[in-house]
Parts: sequence; C-alpha cells; structure tokens
Amino acid sequence: MFIETPALREALSAVRTDSDNDDQRRIVNAFYRTNLYIRQNRHLQIELGIIDQETSSAIGGVGLYQFRDFREFWSAAKANYEPGFQEYFERVVLSQPSTAE
Repeated sequence: MFIETPALREALSAVRTDSDNDDQRRIVNAFYRTNLYIRQNRHLQIELGIIDQETSSAIGGVGLYQFRDFREFWSAAKANYEPGFQEYFERVVLSQPSTAE
C-alpha cells in the first residue's frame, strides 16, 4: 500500500511498532474510519444491486484490513456499524487472504 501523506505514513509506522502517541493514533483511526466508510458504501451498492460482489472485490484491496492494528480498531469500533455491514465486512473482507503482517 502506498501512502502519500508523510504524517499518515509516520503514524501508521508508529502504530504498527507500538510507539505511537495520541495524535498519531487519531490520524490512523481517522484513516481507518474513512476506509470503512468506503467499504460501507460498497456494501450498500451491492445491497442496491448497483455492483455485484465480484466487482466490489476487484475494486480495492484488503491488505489494510489484515494488519493487527486494524483488527484491534475494528474490534473496538464495529458496534458503531449496522449488523448487516458487520456481517458483510467480516465474512467478505476480513476473510480474504493478504500478504500483510
């Protein structure tokens, strides 16, 4: 995954090495929420018949979601998302193989 923003790149590195500060954690959490918003949009597009599951999977990778820090974030945040999205995300996205740590 290529991250253009130096502050985000540094924050992700710090979080993944457990050396982050509060500001870096906020940056990473905002990044994760934004990515979940995109996935939620795709889920709704599938539900509405705008795109199919195959197209949704082809649009974007899942590497980000395989990192330990994202999975910790998801465990804490998933209650904020409707049950249908939680089920879709865990069944379809989190279950996909990745080369992430």
